[in-house]
Amino acid sequence: MKFFLLFALAIPSFAFSQKKITTKTTKPYFSFDAEMMKYSSDGPRPAASISFGIQGKIISGGIGALITQLNGTGPAYIPIFAQLRAFQQKKKASPLVQVRIGYGTYSKKILQQTGAYQFTTTKMPFGGAYFQPGIGVRVPSKKMSVNIIASYVNSTFNVDEKYADSYSYGLDGFTISVGLQF
Repeated sequence: MKFFLLFALAIPSFAFSQKKITTKTTKPYFSFDAEMMKYSSDGPRPAASISFGIQGKIISGGIGALITQLNGTGPAYIPIFAQLRAFQQKKKASPLVQVRIGYGTYSKKILQQTGAYQFTTTKMPFGGAYFQPGIGVRVPSKKMSVNIIASYVNSTFNVDEKYADSYSYGLDGFTISVGLQF
């Protein structure tokens, strides 16, 4: 937990330690990332995310969504997140710090017993917190930048009480992503 607090506090100190902060240089951005996720409970799986927002000289912020599967044949997992990226504006490669915080959801079909020898299939919604801090490299060009990011992923799921006894569980793992930001 201390690591996450230190990481979250490092972003504002990194971003605001730069000499020039101005709103005259902000512009909208669109970002697409291809990711390879590896949760501790199962094998690697591909993921894709999109985000859009406002980019300044040293910091960008926006909203986005990611889509992946929780296992090779399982349901689609879709977190919606707020994204903050801090970087140094240089003509060459520079360090990049990213944090994504949001809510992820998926639904899973379960078999429920409704009576003696009677069963029904019900879609059970799962949902919960999504947290993804990461560090990487940003390589800018005139029209876009390439971002290569290694990040930690933590997802906590809660099951709705109307479908089953209330419980929660979590997944954590790592992600490598390569993205284009326009």
